[in-house]
Amino acid sequence: MEKWLKPVRKCSGCKLNLGERCAFFSNPREKWRHGLCPGYNNEELIKKYEEELAKHPPKEDKIQRQKVAESRHTAEHQTGKSKVSTLRSVH
Repeated sequence: MEKWLKPVRKCSGCKLNLGERCAFFSNPREKWRHGLCPGYNNEELIKKYEEELAKHPPKEDKIQRQKVAESRHTAEHQTGKSKVSTLRSVH
């Protein structure tokens, strides 16, 4: 990743902030240079981003992996009572 392409601290409350990058702008640091970012919680841009996400829903495999990952982080599993299968067998 190139230098300075991550969102800055001021982006923390924005819905377009994806952590490692901005959902709309390629260089969020430049947008804050002259005051408030034009995309900061901008309803039009958020709506456009959500429409774009709706066009490409996640694949079935990815959804299944997320469900398994969520179930493995439960208290049941950590105490050894869960019946979640694993790929490795412990001997």
